[in-house]
Amino acid sequence: MTRRAAALATACALVVSACTGGDAGSGERPSTVPTPTALDDDTFITAPPLETELVDAADRMTWSTLEMGAGGFVTGGDTDAAGETLLMRTDVGGLYRRDGEVWTQLLHLERVDDPQLGDWQVASAVVAPSDPSRLYAATGNSLRGPEGRILVSDDRGETWSSGAQRFVIDGNAEWRTGGERLAVDPTDPDEVWFGSRTEGLWRSADAGQTFSQVEGVPVGINDGTPAGVLWVIAAPDGATVFAGVAGDGVWQTTDDGAAWTRLWETPGLPMDASLGSDGRLWVAERDPGAVRSVMDGVITTHEPQSGRRWEVVEVDPADPDVVLVADVGIADHVYRTTDGGADWSRLDLTTSCPEIPWLDAYANDFLPSGSFVFDRTTAGRVWVPEGFGVWRVDLEGDEFAMRCDTAGIEELVSNDVVALPGGESVTAHWDRAIFHHTGDGVLDATQGPTSRFNTAWDVAVQADDPTFLAAVVGDQRFCCEGDGQAYHSGFSTDGGRTWTRFSSYDGEHPEELRFGNIAVATGDPDTMVWLPSFNGALHVTHDRGASWQRIVLPGTEDMVQADNGVYRGGSHQAYYLNRKVLVADPHVVGRFLLYHQELGLFRSDDGGDSWVNVGGDDLPTGWTVGWFAASLVASPFDPDHLLFAPGYLDEAAVPMYESTDGGATWRAIPGTSAITALAVGPGETAGGPAIVYAAGEVGGQVGIWRSVDGLESWELLSAAPNGNYQAVKALAAAPDEPGTIYVGFTGTSFMVGRLAPKED
Repeated sequence: MTRRAAALATACALVVSACTGGDAGSGERPSTVPTPTALDDDTFITAPPLETELVDAADRMTWSTLEMGAGGFVTGGDTDAAGETLLMRTDVGGLYRRDGEVWTQLLHLERVDDPQLGDWQVASAVVAPSDPSRLYAATGNSLRGPEGRILVSDDRGETWSSGAQRFVIDGNAEWRTGGERLAVDPTDPDEVWFGSRTEGLWRSADAGQTFSQVEGVPVGINDGTPAGVLWVIAAPDGATVFAGVAGDGVWQTTDDGAAWTRLWETPGLPMDASLGSDGRLWVAERDPGAVRSVMDGVITTHEPQSGRRWEVVEVDPADPDVVLVADVGIADHVYRTTDGGADWSRLDLTTSCPEIPWLDAYANDFLPSGSFVFDRTTAGRVWVPEGFGVWRVDLEGDEFAMRCDTAGIEELVSNDVVALPGGESVTAHWDRAIFHHTGDGVLDATQGPTSRFNTAWDVAVQADDPTFLAAVVGDQRFCCEGDGQAYHSGFSTDGGRTWTRFSSYDGEHPEELRFGNIAVATGDPDTMVWLPSFNGALHVTHDRGASWQRIVLPGTEDMVQADNGVYRGGSHQAYYLNRKVLVADPHVVGRFLLYHQELGLFRSDDGGDSWVNVGGDDLPTGWTVGWFAASLVASPFDPDHLLFAPGYLDEAAVPMYESTDGGATWRAIPGTSAITALAVGPGETAGGPAIVYAAGEVGGQVGIWRSVDGLESWELLSAAPNGNYQAVKALAAAPDEPGTIYVGFTGTSFMVGRLAPKED
């Protein structure tokens, strides 16, 4: 793999890669970057050394969750035989335990041994059937190599350790909603099995400290994303184990793994399985779809309905004749048998969530779900892990009435945030687009611009009128364009409460104008510039999005793809990148600024119609610096004050830069590296210097920082707010509350931090 391809893989993993009280206290947050190595020319960029001491101000910070009430993808769940511990895992937002009426996040900086960013992508999590205190979790965020690990807890998730073995694990990769890849022997909580995506089946006899590979079970085949051993189930007899292998079939051992037999072969994916109390194994298969059961060597094929891609199967632990099955999307596709599979009926699925209005309005046309979990303490109760939270079902008749039960879960992936006067804010996310917040609570959040599955990639506020905002909104990967409503980019005139879709969508909207960044001209809300993804050309509107004019930057005219001649001279490579490189100058009417990864800084002084390269040879360029997660910020307080952060890649840790002359010259900021987000807020005193906030590495330590003296010294605000050690994607400073900041994470939504004054 080339260096550029490896860096792209890392960027993908990060996005496709959810607390009150004080700071987590001492403890070092894991670094967001590996040790930098030399680039192609045997050099790499470093900042001058930091000459001032770092100040720890974390004890003055209080952090609270900016609540939406749900979000993200809850991909599976598990419980022990007695139902004392109930877990729900997520693809990018960690691991939750049911405590009373709320869900508690189990990953915490001070509770996890050697915390890693990959911990938050949970591929599997199980409770030992015989010991509700023993938990195992398979975590990791990469398919490129054995970087994932198995976490182990002996106290219901209060603390975690891990052995030395590393596996290829990605909790956010395709096929993540099947059965559990981990299984614990019901007779021995120290015996744990793990089905990997690329390395076959593994067994540990010492509570996950060491693993040995199991002979006799194939690795599994699957085109595209490797699926491998999709699930493992250990039977109560302590000797029988089942495993589902992608593109191969279902395997069984009756002697604790000494010998294995394939029960049946399948070219598809045996996605989920459940073992009844009578010893019958049920399996849900997709592509081609099938539901099968096996007991005493007799295999039965069931057909609840033809043409379905079955992904969910769950047997009622109180009655082995009661079985639920469901399609990849469970809406209108949940079926039940009460006689062991002889007859099936479709259940009438409904959803209800009155306490979270936006989730109550969720367009239930798909409902992606992980495996169901029957409650062991309440008869007929089923827990449903789903694309935006957890739902509870109390089966009655032919009703499958899903009631949201998400208190404590905040698992949206942040993309951007705008802080508005009066304590209001607007946040942008994957999957649920935009939220307007009047405060920190669930009922303070309203969602838009549409209730359908949608993502907001960028939000911009007009500098001289914070009631006017523009946003880039659209479905991911062109998944749903057939109905003409896949894209909802537009503007708001009431501070983000309501939105108007650009009228160009109803006429001649440019084909290449999708995703990317947007900016609103100071002094003229009708003028906006849009930088689309896939390195498409800039576009400008002077009629509030009714029409758009294509702008080719000078010097990029010859940047075309050799195979098809399509222009690719823009500066936003892919829709999933955390990249903010287009801004409006808040001090000059009609001025825009753009960072180009190959040509440096461009400026327009006529509302985006023409652009010039303003030089700045000391601003770094090249794909190793700014191709992926770069950020450009124009200070709202000081004219001509610009900040640039190149983000980070696997093999290049680059400092942040500052210009005080509008971009003509730049300096590297001492002691900084791998800054992933920037913000500028008001000073602590009226007329005092503006405060710069940065998330990343300063003086060798990763955290959230602020500088009050022109980037000469730094104060640490938190190494991990409330113990959350996820990477930061977005920052904003309240314009009228010095010391208040909004922080967006890669999979646990947003927090608000407030800095108390120094004591005399």
